[in-house]
Order: sequence, then structure tokens, then C-alpha cells
Amino acid sequence: MNKDNIRDDILVSVCLVKPSNKDNTKLCVSNLVEILKANFRYWELILVCDTHLSSDFEQMLAKSKNLRLFSVMPGLDMTQHRVIAAKEAIGDVVMLTSVQEVDQLDIVEMIIKAYGSDAVVVGERNVAALAEPLVLTLGKVSGFLASTRDMQTAALPRSILNRILRYPNPELSLRFMPRGSAIRVLRSKPAVKGGKSKYSSSPSIWITRLGLLTRMAIEAAPALLILVAVFSVLTFLGSILFSLYVVYVYFMFSDVAAGWTTLSLAISGAGCFLSCTLFAISISLRKLLEMARGQKVDFIISEKSSVDLFENVRSELNIHPSQTE
Repeated sequence: MNKDNIRDDILVSVCLVKPSNKDNTKLCVSNLVEILKANFRYWELILVCDTHLSSDFEQMLAKSKNLRLFSVMPGLDMTQHRVIAAKEAIGDVVMLTSVQEVDQLDIVEMIIKAYGSDAVVVGERNVAALAEPLVLTLGKVSGFLASTRDMQTAALPRSILNRILRYPNPELSLRFMPRGSAIRVLRSKPAVKGGKSKYSSSPSIWITRLGLLTRMAIEAAPALLILVAVFSVLTFLGSILFSLYVVYVYFMFSDVAAGWTTLSLAISGAGCFLSCTLFAISISLRKLLEMARGQKVDFIISEKSSVDLFENVRSELNIHPSQTE
């Protein structure tokens, strides 16, 4: 290991979220530790898993340096795990990734690029899924740069991460960057042989993707409410014009069917009332959505750690714990 090439001006946090296979995760953590030790002086590795799986990974605390293990409430999806990891990470650059993707990308290059350019670096697949048009449309309506080409792996500078975590829906904004937020987004292609990145077909991944689509549809509610309000105004104007037409027919023609004038005026009046009511409800709900903020819930059950970031500093300065007391 060449110590001259090790970056000592940056604290790096790499977060592995929702691991399921013990053997694959153990190998992944071992490889990540070696990569981080060879490139960065200050780093931490965060593992977020369901509480019933935490015992499978606790033995890695003794073997892996600077590892933090969070066990969280069962039933949370991948996006919620990512938010927990992002909130607990302390690095200048925080990388969110998964066991399935971490070996496909050059994570060191992504971290350095994110730190040097002060931009979010997202892993990007070479091919898009069949649902790409739907995801793009939902993303535009809901205000996110959504694409099926975006991988789960992303490196985020601390300043940008803090801004994203303040969004009402951090689960979605950590997965797809918000539009019009002045956040620079750079892409990183897979570094695997052949340049291909396969989609995962596990049930949990599909549940997570459906959850993302649902969240984007919910985030599109303000735009849909505006459309409803515009439609209500058009309906109101149409009802007014229809009532004027009824009055015109009543005074200009004598052979109008009995009851037609009364029924028509009742219909136009009902249309005016309903359109006004729908307009008021739409703009009120829009205002409430703008004021609403996501409820903060602490999902973490426990934290176990083997982190000692200042071990090297104490040894180099010849400082022992007994001397600092």
C-alpha cells in the first residue's frame, strides 16, 4: 500500500443497505474495507439491515475496521433504509449502495468526483427498462429526474445530502434527484466486464420499485390538483354560458317545451355550485400539501460499532488514553 496515494483530506462514508445474503455481504464488506483502506485515511462503513438479520452480521464488527451496524424495524423497504443510512453517516461524502451493485462501479472514482465537483454522482445503466416512458412522465409531473437507467448507487457531498434530507419525501429525493433544485448530477457508467448492468428480479426489488412509482404518483398530487382546479373553472364558465343560453331561448322562442327552462337552469346552477366547490377543495388541498412536512419517526432499534477514527492519530503523536485523562 502506497501511503502517498491515500487521501487524508476527506472523510468517507459508504453505506450498504438492506443486505440479505450473509455470505455475499461478508465478502462485499471485506472487499470494501480493503478498497477504502487503500484509498482513504478516514472512512467508515455503514451496514443497515433488519433487526432479525443483525445477528448474522455482528461477527463482522470484530473483523472489519470502522464498521457501523444498524438494525432497524422489519418491514421497511430499500428507500427507507437509504434514508436511515444517510442520516447516520458522518462523512464529507456519503455513498449509498447495495451489495448487488457495489462491485459493478468504481466507487473510489465516484467518491472523488463527487467531492471535487460538489455534485451528486449516480451510477447509470447502459440500457433502460421498458417502463422508461412511464417513469420519465411521472418524474416530470412529480418534479424528479427519474429514469430506470439510474442505479441505486450514488455518491453525495455532505452539503447536498443535508439539503436533500430536508425535502418532504427524502425516500424519493435520495433515489431520484429533485428537478429545479440547482443540484448538479453526474453519471458514472458500470465498470463491469462488457459494460453491462443487469436488472435485479427479486421480489423485494420489485416491491421497492412499485413503492417508488407510488411515491412519485403521490408527489404528483399538487400538479393534478392544479389540473382539477383549471377544469373546475372551465366547468363554471360553461355552466354560466349555458344558463345565459337558457335565458336567451326563454325570451326569444315561444315554443319551448314545458319544464325545459326550469330544468336547464337547475342543471346550470348545480354545475356552477359543484365547480366552485371542487375548485375550493382543490386549491385548499394544494395549500395543505405545500405546508405539509413528513412525520419524523425513529426506526432504528440499536447501533453497534467498531469505529476508531483517531487510532492512527494517537499512535503517530505517541498519545495514549492514560495520558489524556
